[in-house]
Parts: sequence; structure tokens; C-alpha cells
Amino acid sequence: MVFVHKRWQKHVFDDEGNINRQYYEMAALTELKNYIRSGDVWVEGSRLHKDFEEYLVSKDNWGKTKDKGTNIAVNVSFDRYIQDRIETLNTKLQWISLTSCTLKYNTLNALFIIKGLLKIKELHEEVVNKYP
Repeated sequence: MVFVHKRWQKHVFDDEGNINRQYYEMAALTELKNYIRSGDVWVEGSRLHKDFEEYLVSKDNWGKTKDKGTNIAVNVSFDRYIQDRIETLNTKLQWISLTSCTLKYNTLNALFIIKGLLKIKELHEEVVNKYP
């Protein structure tokens, strides 16, 4: 009984090696529950514990959709996607660099230190639109 976890073995097997059916069933159900929670086992027809592959686009549909174009919000080309992410990161870093004085002197009135913790107030729409 390979699946019987070490913590269950003293209950499932007696000194002669016989199996206690009630503890064996509890051990089996406990391990099954753990496998379902981890996604290693799925329940057919379940919405919560379904097979991970069901969340994905099937290979046949992906082949057809990829050629026609997708509604996916990211570029399907890895190189292009990474380039876009690098450009976005650089833009945000430049903004932080340029506005560090603004934040340092709290001209946005959005930064507070309360009981030793830095608090950032939600920015109004006009401030968010002003900065990228």
C-alpha cells in the first residue's frame, strides 16, 4: 500500500500486518482529497475540480485560431511580447525617475506616514491620467 501516508500506517496496519478497513478507507479518502486539491486528480463534470487541460484552448482550436488571429490581449510571439514588456517597464521607470522629486516633497498629497507605515492614498483620475 504505497499511497498510505506514514502518519496513517500505525492506524491502517496492525502488528501482524493486517489492514484495518475503516482506517484504510479514511486514509484513502484523505489522500484522494489532497490529490484533488493539488490538481493531480480531477473530478469529471465538476466546475471546481476539473482537469487543468479544460481551462486551456484545445490544440486543434489553437491551431485554427492562431492562424486567423486571436482575441488574446498579448502578442503570441514571445520575442515581441518580451520587447513590449521591456518598453513598458522602461517607460514606468523613467516616470518614477522624473517624478521622484514630486513624490519626495509629496506635492501629490497622496503619501502619508501613519504610525511608522507609509500609506498611499488612492489617486484621483486627473492625477492618474497626468502620469503614465
